[in-house]
Amino acid sequence: MAKDVDAQQSEKLESDLKQIYALSSALKGDPAEIAAKAKSAAEISDALASRLNAMTFDRQRTARLMHAITAESDSIANQGTRSAEQAAMSLESLFVAYSGNAAKQPSTVKTALNGLFQQLENPSAYNAPRFAAQMRRVEAALREAQ
Repeated sequence: MAKDVDAQQSEKLESDLKQIYALSSALKGDPAEIAAKAKSAAEISDALASRLNAMTFDRQRTARLMHAITAESDSIANQGTRSAEQAAMSLESLFVAYSGNAAKQPSTVKTALNGLFQQLENPSAYNAPRFAAQMRRVEAALREAQ
């Protein structure tokens, strides 16, 4: 979503977060440098959050966001159950906003989304490749429904 609002600031935030991770993972990371990067990331995050809060969700933007999430199926799935849960909930919420009335929602997309949540029912049995495959089914159903 941040990339949709401001691609340049989103990239800067991502870069800062990677640098914070690298610095804090180093055996002798410089606390002042870590703090400076964290402050920069916080300022960017605050600015992006304000813009996101004011953002409107028309059909085009909502479709773009759903496709952006499903395009990252392998990456999201490999981050574990929490990221997978967030992706599934985001897709469901965006799809409801996209399609409006629940009665008008295409059944193929609802079925594919339900399949995502089935993958998350038992966290100890979570399987990243299966979740990624189901995300691709959601993507295919979204494309078919448009």
